[in-house]
Amino acid sequence: MLTVRGRRAAALVVAVSTTAAAIVLTVPVLGGTTPPLSSIEEQSSMQPTRQSAVQLPTTTATASADPLIAALPSVEAVAPPVPPVVVNGREQPPRVEPPTAASGRLDVVPGTAAPGAGAALLRYRVEIEAGLPFDGPAVAAAVHATLADPRGWTTSGHAFERVDGDAFDMRVILASPALTDQLCAPLLTRGEVSCRNGDAVVLNALRWGVGIEGYAGDLASYREYLVNHEVGHRIGRGHVSCPGAGEVAPVMMQQTYGLDGCRANPWPLAGE
Repeated sequence: MLTVRGRRAAALVVAVSTTAAAIVLTVPVLGGTTPPLSSIEEQSSMQPTRQSAVQLPTTTATASADPLIAALPSVEAVAPPVPPVVVNGREQPPRVEPPTAASGRLDVVPGTAAPGAGAALLRYRVEIEAGLPFDGPAVAAAVHATLADPRGWTTSGHAFERVDGDAFDMRVILASPALTDQLCAPLLTRGEVSCRNGDAVVLNALRWGVGIEGYAGDLASYREYLVNHEVGHRIGRGHVSCPGAGEVAPVMMQQTYGLDGCRANPWPLAGE
């Protein structure tokens, strides 16, 4: 029983409805002179009333008077998993459009990876601009997988060891378009393309995130091209042109600007 100012209410009726928007507690009052429960309703008036209503969201634990129902775990709606995108037989990374500018601060991705076969060893570390929507270890793993691939520059005798200290020959940097322009200057990247400037291989996050039309949705292959092309500059390779319509594009061709009739290709050709 509920006691109000020393009197005992005649009854306590709790109405619970799973379809109602609230719970209403109705307290009949003896004599009709007892003031409302101001501590609950916080009414400024102390006029007599015959009942007091308290409304609570039905999502709280008090929404059910049945202890068995109250003990059931809450169930949240879960969106169905998005099926992976497969292009050219490869599961693709998600397409992510980064901000034009981020923090401007570069963070070294911790971790190392052993070099592949090759006599000409280059040590490199991976750096990512803080604030970009990319996972650092995943980016570093993709970069190293490309550099260690037997279809890559290992064919010309190069080996690439990933480090995270200060003893390195090359920095592979993933940067926003704005920071790419700064790091590549005096080269003109205009927020659109990547570059190699000194020991810095600067990958434009816009290109890393969305690729180019010429790769027809094969973002995984375009990322391999991006790494191989810019690292190719670091090991002394220059630009070449499309050898002819329908031919495979050399990796040192500026494929980001267009394929000129060639077929997209992320790996060095024989003789490159």
